[in-house]
Amino acid sequence: MPESRVDEWLSFRNTEYADDVDFLSSDKDYLVQIEKVAMERLASWFLFVNAGKTERIVFQRCEDPKDETWRRSKKLGSLLGDWDDVQRRQMLARVAFRNMWALWFRRQHVSEILRLRLYNAFSKPVLLYNCGTWALTGLQLEKMDAFHRKQLRLLLGVHWPHRIGNSALYTRCNAHPLRQDIMQTRWRLFGHILRLPESTPAQQAMTMFFAKASVPAFLGRARTNLPVVLHADLSMIGKRCKSMKDLCELRNIAKDRKRWNKLVARVLKVA
Repeated sequence: MPESRVDEWLSFRNTEYADDVDFLSSDKDYLVQIEKVAMERLASWFLFVNAGKTERIVFQRCEDPKDETWRRSKKLGSLLGDWDDVQRRQMLARVAFRNMWALWFRRQHVSEILRLRLYNAFSKPVLLYNCGTWALTGLQLEKMDAFHRKQLRLLLGVHWPHRIGNSALYTRCNAHPLRQDIMQTRWRLFGHILRLPESTPAQQAMTMFFAKASVPAFLGRARTNLPVVLHADLSMIGKRCKSMKDLCELRNIAKDRKRWNKLVARVLKVA
C-alpha cells in the first residue's frame, strides 16, 4: 500500500464518531452490557464513541411522575415527558411572542390581520412543535387552550376592564382551540407510522405494547399515554385501539389513504 494511502487510512481510523450516542432501557444492567457491545461494534467500523458524552437513560416508574428523571431528557428537540415538553414549549413560545412585542403594540401601524398572520407563522409553530406525540389529559389540554387564548388577547390588546368571550375571541381571530391542532397532527403522524414497514422501530414498539397490553404491569389507575388517547379518540366513533387485532385492522385501513382519511375525518368531526 502506498505511504499516502496508509496515512489516509490511519487518519480515518482515528476519526471519532461525531454524533452523541444515547442508550435507553428499563434495565440499568442491560444499559451497561449494550453500551460495551455497541462501542466494540462501532469501533469495528472506525466509529469511536465518546464515553463522556454518552447518555444513559433508565425508564423507571415512580409513584410520583415528578420523580421520573427520564421525563426531562431531551431527544430531537423534545423532552420525553409529555407535560414537561409542553411546559418547555410554552416557555419558548413566550420568548418568540415577546421578540415581536413591538409589533403587537403598534396597532395603528400593523393591522390586526397581519399581526395574526405573524403569530401563526412565528409563535404558534414553536408552541406546537412535535405535538403529534403528546398524550395529554383533558385538564392539560384546557391549560394549553388557556395559554393560547391569553396570547391572542395580548395580541389584540384586549385587557381589563375590556372583556371578550372565548367564542368571540376565536371568531375574531379566525382561530380554534389548540386541542384540534394537536388531535389532527396526532392522527396524521399515526397514519404515517402505520404505513411504514413493520420492521421499523416505531412499528415494533406498537407491536410490543399491544402484545403486552393484556398483562397488567402496575396496580392502580392507568396513566394517560398515546395508545390510551388514540383509543379514546376512536371510541367516539365506535372503534377500538386496545389489542393486536385492533392494531392490525388500523394498519390495513391506513394502507388505503382514502379509507384512512375518511376515518380521520370522522374522528375530527365528532371531537
